[in-house]
Amino acid sequence: MNIRIISLIALIALSFACKDTAKDKPISAKVDKGVKTANIEMKVIDVDMETKHTLPFDSLIEFVSFVKLETTDDNLIGEASNVIFIDDKIVVVDRMISNMISVYDSTGRFLNSIGKMGQGPADYTSLWHVSKFPDKSLITVADMGTQRVKNYDLKGNVVDSYTPPFWAEGCYYIDKTDVVLFSDRGMKLSKNDETLPQIILSNLSGDVLFSGFPTDRKEHFHFTTFDQIKRVGDKLLYCPSYGDTIFQIEKNGVYPYYYLNIKRDKKIEKEDKLNENVFREKLYSLSAYFRGEFLELDDYAMFNITENNDSWTRFVTYSKTNKQSYYCNGTYYDTRLRFYTDRKFVYKENMIVACVNAETLLMFKDELYRLCKKEDIDLLLKDLTEDDNPVLMYYRVKV
Repeated sequence: MNIRIISLIALIALSFACKDTAKDKPISAKVDKGVKTANIEMKVIDVDMETKHTLPFDSLIEFVSFVKLETTDDNLIGEASNVIFIDDKIVVVDRMISNMISVYDSTGRFLNSIGKMGQGPADYTSLWHVSKFPDKSLITVADMGTQRVKNYDLKGNVVDSYTPPFWAEGCYYIDKTDVVLFSDRGMKLSKNDETLPQIILSNLSGDVLFSGFPTDRKEHFHFTTFDQIKRVGDKLLYCPSYGDTIFQIEKNGVYPYYYLNIKRDKKIEKEDKLNENVFREKLYSLSAYFRGEFLELDDYAMFNITENNDSWTRFVTYSKTNKQSYYCNGTYYDTRLRFYTDRKFVYKENMIVACVNAETLLMFKDELYRLCKKEDIDLLLKDLTEDDNPVLMYYRVKV
């Protein structure tokens, strides 16, 4: 689709549609003035959702284990919007219902919360963007209600804080001195600035190192995706709203990382983003499109692809080793694999965690017993009630 991303990059990416990587020709990653360029290796991944060569869940992933998150009056989780793993700790963020950050040990035992909603020096007014600090020892909370970014240790203490030079919706540290500011509405670099970049790289002194990706949000267009920036290991990856290119953000610039060459019956033109109703209609009529949902693992990358003739979002597993894509057909023989379609997070290496509501697990109780070993399900469902906190289901990619 490559809707209003960067026309230069889009054209280059399309010219490599049949290659796995663009090794032969360096790509200029210039997205705006001040952005540097570099020789990069962009992986071009062909995606054909019409292929007849599909596999069941069981051939792509395997269930490994589960962790029940302890339920107490002090840590009720309504919906896990983010799960972060730091050493042997599990950090669960609920930004929609309880507005809490809860810390657990590796067995799911509740340890403590981090901050709370309020106006105090250790409080926050929103949890829209919570991420892991680059050195993996702190939790960064971008509280855009107060325009403060706070770093907490895992015991809930505020280690330091920072006020961004521009109003932003999210803030991600690249290292101890540089941050990435993000807003899909765009940010003003100056009073008269009309470029409204969605991405600004700045140091803590407020010096702008680069800016880019002008916003598509206008008076008649507010359609967007969520969680466009993800921290995966040591990488910061950015997927512009409804685009087919994923970028890597580094200290010296923004570079194309993946390009999804999706086979589809039609495409959306740049001018279609001038009107939200027109864009929605054309988007939903596409045979396949990418909404920015992906996971980056050590040896694999997984992309959720939406199809207009299907009731669920299929995923494509790309193997970095054999440069091949594998397509899930939605069938499974182990009911525990069906929960893989719930909200997922990277655990480590080639392992993924799905956060499953207790109520959902109990809903599939009969099927679980029918397709799985009784002793395994006895352990999974033991003492579980509908009001309990979610259960973390651990999976390993095994293609």
